[in-house]
Amino acid sequence: MADQGLAVSLFLALRLGRPLFLEGEAGVGKTSLAAAAAAALDADLIRLQCYEGLDISHAVYEWDYARQLLELRILDAAGDLRRIAMRS
Repeated sequence: MADQGLAVSLFLALRLGRPLFLEGEAGVGKTSLAAAAAAALDADLIRLQCYEGLDISHAVYEWDYARQLLELRILDAAGDLRRIAMRS
């Protein structure tokens, strides 16, 4: 069960359509709260492991690394195809 302050914070974040930043020691229930809220809202849970030195540019850049890598390979392959076509 969440205390009143946490419940109000979650309510306001949902009502205003804003993210809720949770911080605290390991094991206090941050992920459990997020999982319960996601389940109640039938939403995907996206968990970002934070650490000292992580900033938004690193978090966003590393967010979908596999997709970015695939896109770069596709662009590289397309460039190779254009160079081959230009030689012909």
